[in-house]
Amino acid sequence: MDKIIPVLLLLILVSCSTSKKITAHLDAKFYCIEIKGSYQDRNLYVQNPQLNDDYCAVVVYVNNKELYALGTLKFGAFEVDLGSLDLEMDDPLKIQIYHHKGCKPKVLNPEILYPRMKN
Repeated sequence: MDKIIPVLLLLILVSCSTSKKITAHLDAKFYCIEIKGSYQDRNLYVQNPQLNDDYCAVVVYVNNKELYALGTLKFGAFEVDLGSLDLEMDDPLKIQIYHHKGCKPKVLNPEILYPRMKN
């Protein structure tokens, strides 16, 4: 029976470690949630609370590439479509969700970033 060592979910709520050249303007204005894991042929789902006339999450990066641009996340929930990227099984992933201060999006299924236990 294969044993897989549990991996801790890493959430960083201050500044994400994307290249500062790319995101310096985002770090100054927004908070960031960072999740690391590996591609397991499944997508991530995020609950995105409303904040006044806007929504909490504003930009999503996957492996330092912008997946959802500023102004496109105008939904109460969204899917981080990892299947649309050129990824192979077990490729490393770093997902960064920038959000407004005063709210926090909720990642609904972070376990999809870790290999399934084999019986």
